[in-house]
Amino acid sequence: MWTTRRHVKTGDTAGNQLPYADGIHWTGYEDWMTTHNAEYDVDRANRLLDEMGLAWDADRTWRLQPDGKPIFIDGTHVFGDQTTQDLIELISVYWAEIGVRMEPKFVQYPLWFELGQANELDAGFDRTGGGSEVTAQSAYPLRLIPPWHWIHCCPVAAYPWGQWYHSGGTEGEEPPAEIKRLFELADEWLAAAPGSPAYEAAANELLKRNIEGMYFVGTVSFPPAVVAVNNASATYPKRASISSARRSRSTSTRSLYQAVTARSHYAGRPRPGRRPEQASQPLRPPRFN
Repeated sequence: MWTTRRHVKTGDTAGNQLPYADGIHWTGYEDWMTTHNAEYDVDRANRLLDEMGLAWDADRTWRLQPDGKPIFIDGTHVFGDQTTQDLIELISVYWAEIGVRMEPKFVQYPLWFELGQANELDAGFDRTGGGSEVTAQSAYPLRLIPPWHWIHCCPVAAYPWGQWYHSGGTEGEEPPAEIKRLFELADEWLAAAPGSPAYEAAANELLKRNIEGMYFVGTVSFPPAVVAVNNASATYPKRASISSARRSRSTSTRSLYQAVTARSHYAGRPRPGRRPEQASQPLRPPRFN
């Protein structure tokens, strides 16, 4: 199902199909990834839904599930600001054009977190801060593996798969092979030396599988902008997106805080896919170069 940028001011945002604002700065990024399946094409979307066997109701208003009930997606989210609420509302309008009913619903964060942990969210709606390569190096690529956010605070979707990974297979639910491959690539990437062929290959495949799998679909992001950084600031990443800078004022400070939080929570816990000698080792210290 596609969204469109036709009602979004280009001066405020930039179209971005990547599942995180910092994607274009990642090692392994390729130009096609930003616009893959990003076109607004109602005819193509309808053809795909027809191929899936999701018929229309008698009034040709809503698509039907195999059991004959209308498809309904609970659009539960935690964003109180008008801009984000408007964007989610636009998504519901576009999906309605192809017969998919989605109703946005704002809830307080504790309830959203509880629903996420219980795997009771129909879909995860989230902003995509924390998706930079520097944050991923500091802990793990949280926007490229389930639950597509920090597992200890804010799971977006597929929490049981994230549990399985972070617990070394002792908790949660074992995922299918394609998701296991994401976890394997994350571990390969974290274990490789930055800049090495293995590092670049793992990053590229991890990005590619996420984009083609469309597990976490991007909509729009902030446009490029200049950010002034004092020369004395040695920890500020050389590459960062304006979205991270706008939201946190300092990408490096936010990344460091998130990394320390994640490492203190998960240091020493085994994870599937890591070599036996790595399984009990703490996550690597932050890198900001």
